[in-house]
Amino acid sequence: MKTSDLLSMCLRNLIRRKFLTSLTIVGVVIGTTAIVMMISLVIGMGNQIDEQLKMWGDLSIIEVWGGGTGSNDTPLDDKAVADIRNIQGVLVATPFVGLQTGSEYLIEGGRNFRYEWKHPNFFGIVPEAMEPLGYRIAEGEFLPLGKTRTLQVVVGGSAAYRFMDTRRRFDNMRSDWPDEDGNIQEPFFNPMKTDLKLTLKSLDAEDTTTRNLEYEIIAVGILEADRTKWETVDGVFIPLDEMKRLQDEFNKENNIRTPRNQKESYNQVKVKSTDLPSVPDIEKEIQAMGFGTWSMESQRQQMQQSIMTMQIILGGIGGITLFVSAISITNTMIMSVYERTREIGVMKVLGCIVGNIRAIFLIEAGLIGFFGGVLGVLFSFLLSFFINAVGGGMTGGGMGGMLGGIGSVSSIPLWLVLLGLAFATGIGLAAGFYPANRAVKISALEAIKQE
Repeated sequence: MKTSDLLSMCLRNLIRRKFLTSLTIVGVVIGTTAIVMMISLVIGMGNQIDEQLKMWGDLSIIEVWGGGTGSNDTPLDDKAVADIRNIQGVLVATPFVGLQTGSEYLIEGGRNFRYEWKHPNFFGIVPEAMEPLGYRIAEGEFLPLGKTRTLQVVVGGSAAYRFMDTRRRFDNMRSDWPDEDGNIQEPFFNPMKTDLKLTLKSLDAEDTTTRNLEYEIIAVGILEADRTKWETVDGVFIPLDEMKRLQDEFNKENNIRTPRNQKESYNQVKVKSTDLPSVPDIEKEIQAMGFGTWSMESQRQQMQQSIMTMQIILGGIGGITLFVSAISITNTMIMSVYERTREIGVMKVLGCIVGNIRAIFLIEAGLIGFFGGVLGVLFSFLLSFFINAVGGGMTGGGMGGMLGGIGSVSSIPLWLVLLGLAFATGIGLAAGFYPANRAVKISALEAIKQE
């Protein structure tokens, strides 16, 4: 018997018993919808988490710390940074060094240095690491490579708004936040177009043996303010070697001595990987060196593992629903065998191949599962659209509020559609296996005698 003949015969048999077939298909629809929707909600949650993490920061950046400064700890020094750079998959690695004075320091600018910015956030960094770390220049250029005569810096996008007019008691600062009309005030001056001076004040202002250190600085660039990288908002970036020089000169002027048994160690090092898949392996190698690490990608993977567990659990619950529908398919096919016993006997007497008889019942069961799967997937798309349209706007609390209301609540990718169809069809075939074997074992003579 041709395959086309088998299919047409099976379809006629199902249509002939359309009421019972419809009830059985409804069970498959419910089971398929349960599986697809439960998994789609978990996928949507995972997509929302990914989008939120991307808004919070660069997933390919690893922060490294640890090692301490004690004599028995592994120092996070220049050698360690060089070793980190040699790890496969590392694009760039740079220390992030702050200015440690224990006293007041400020930047002054404008005409007669009337504007001042107290305690700016200084960052000593390897100049060639700025662009790979994702910093973007709004005006000017990045830090120059090599030594320069003057102290050159790159400032954050909102650095100009941190200066205060010392000659005014009121309205002595400008805000970079828009007002009610959406307008933003102009800063007092452009840091790149005025003289700037850095002053490091001594630890003891009353000690006449110490003096304040003053440096002429030049802002060669202004970064685009990126809220996911807070240092680009109001940070001041200095070449790492210059930062070390400033710190050494301040310590020398204030008689600050480093204990002989204390090893030089950076508090923080930032590492940029070439791609996201390399992040876990890089972190493992850095941790094996004795340092602690943190990255947005590692947090994402931990969340994804939790989501995968939820996906398995919810998919299992949906699978139970589909398993119940499989029992319904089995029951329907067994009833079909009893109703068509005489028909089976006639086919055997006419010399019909036993395999074809088995195939008829298997195909009918598979078609019930397939049609139920198709309708279940379509119904899942309707539910998903409704949830995204209605539930997407209700993100003030719960998981939606935590995730900031971004992305789709429910997401049905192509692989989930194919999985739903395959699972429903497979359940149908599995449910029809016992009735098909029962039909094959029926005696031809006994079947013909049956009314």
